[in-house]
Amino acid sequence: MVAVNTARRNRWWLIILGILLIILGIKAIVLPLVFAIALTLLLGILFLISGIVQLIHAFRFQRSRCFWLKLAVSMFYVLGGLFLLFNPTTGIVALASAVGMLFTAVGIFETWQALQTWQQEGLDWLSMAVAIIILVLGVFIWVESPLASVVMTSAVAGISLILSGVAVLASAFTTGRFRR
Repeated sequence: MVAVNTARRNRWWLIILGILLIILGIKAIVLPLVFAIALTLLLGILFLISGIVQLIHAFRFQRSRCFWLKLAVSMFYVLGGLFLLFNPTTGIVALASAVGMLFTAVGIFETWQALQTWQQEGLDWLSMAVAIIILVLGVFIWVESPLASVVMTSAVAGISLILSGVAVLASAFTTGRFRR
């Protein structure tokens, strides 16, 4: 009951969040290159901040046996962040390729899982369809031209943001209506 009361008190924040997610999703679909550059720059900033924090942490524990490992990890984050900040277009292509590889791997394993489930419980068509869609998207993103990969990745991210926004709005409007 506490969670329902908290959600009811924060309903307007949920509504604002849902609307913002939907707007971001639409922007990602309509302006895929702008969205991709913004996302790459944001990721670069986050990597840079993370690297600096890890660098400070490494030097605070200089006597640790893992000092050099912590130092190396922090430098990778700093260099990765700087790379993305100073080379956003190259970073976009690298991120799109990574998403393509991820979707391909996930699609393969999800398809395999759906086939394993089919042998035990019967075919779950929805799971199989989702697995194949993810696999096809992954292969398309991975092997297509960099521009097509960026557009496809932004479109998938946009659709995901829109669906998340709709889910948050649905939660905001239905929370507290049904009591036990």
